[in-house]
Amino acid sequence: MAFDFRDYLPLARTLDSMATEAARRSAVSRAYYAAFCHARDYAARHLGFTPSYDVNDHWRLREHLRSRHETKRTGIASGLDSLRTWRNECDYDAQVSNLASQVTDAIRVAQQIIAEL
Repeated sequence: MAFDFRDYLPLARTLDSMATEAARRSAVSRAYYAAFCHARDYAARHLGFTPSYDVNDHWRLREHLRSRHETKRTGIASGLDSLRTWRNECDYDAQVSNLASQVTDAIRVAQQIIAEL
């Protein structure tokens, strides 16, 4: 049975509740991967996206969604843009401003993306 990447979202909520910087940074990362992997797999099954399962898929998926010229898909691509930016900050930057609100936003955006697909 294949892993359901949406299961990362409850984990993100649990990590956020731990209220440490490391846990909150990890929560942003898990929220991103919940939305990204779910969207990638959905797009492969229903929207003609062919994943290469490498780093380029992050950009390629967003461009594929935008190329469909549907407001809903463009909104998902924009949400993935935001999530990717926040995840990169949390994974690579020594200072992250407004981390608590960033976690809240990341979980909310990931939930919206998942609900729309």
